[in-house]
Parts: sequence; structure tokens; C-alpha cells
Amino acid sequence: MKIKILLALLLAFSLTNCEKLAPLEPSQNTNKIKYLDRIEIVSYPNAGPGGTNWDPDSTGPDMYLDIKIGTKDPQTTEVIYQRGQDDLPVIFSFTAANLPLTNEVWSVSLYDNDRPESPDQLMHTISFSGANLSNPFISRNGPYNIAVYYKYK
Repeated sequence: MKIKILLALLLAFSLTNCEKLAPLEPSQNTNKIKYLDRIEIVSYPNAGPGGTNWDPDSTGPDMYLDIKIGTKDPQTTEVIYQRGQDDLPVIFSFTAANLPLTNEVWSVSLYDNDRPESPDQLMHTISFSGANLSNPFISRNGPYNIAVYYKYK
């Protein structure tokens, strides 16, 4: 019984002597939508499949992305040419594209552009749900590290 009384007194004392806490501020991102900002290729293997160079002239791969959102046709980025290991990260910016991160499955495929000499090589693919994305979302798979960033608008 004495313990219950002591606990009640301690609780009453604590409540009356607490500083008033400021009300929680509403999230600054309320009613805003996530938009794809950029995708960074942070790392990739030095050699292509079978241990061969990405490009015949031993330069780094000429990279581009195919982005497929749900069942829509893929969108393809411009090629970023001859990016070697010293040029990392390779950054694909989407600020002007206005791509909202919808609650669909996003599939991002990284390619090495080898045209016109030979077909392009698929280097790596990542998938994620646009609406549940952390910022950044980092996919680590073997030698591939790819980071996806978004901004609220």
C-alpha cells in the first residue's frame, strides 16, 4: 500500500513540475508529393561480363538508364559517356522531369551503350516501390551500389 501511495505522489510531483512541451510541429512535407530527384551510380564492377572491358577502347562504360514505372513504357535517359571508376558517382538528374514517386513498382535498369558496334549491355537492374522509398534508397548488390534520391514538391 505504501508503494502505491509513493508512486502516486511521485507521479503527481513529476506532472506538476514538468516543463510544458511545445506542441509538435506538423511535418513540413504534409500534402507534398515525392518526386524523383536523381539516381547516382556509386559503384560498379571494373569489368563487364566474362571479365572483359566495358568498352573496346578500355574506357569506362557509356551509361544510360531505362526507367519502367508499373506497366508504362520505359523512359530512357541520355547517355553519359566513358565514365570510369575515377568518375564516380555518375549522376543522372531528374529535377526537370517531374516524375512523381507513385506507389507502383519502379524498375531501373543500367545499361552500357555500345552502339553502333554491338548491342547494349544490361549492367544491373534495381526495383522499388516509389511511395515507400527511404531518402536515399541505396541498393547494394555485389559490386553495384546505386542510390535513389527524391525531393518533396
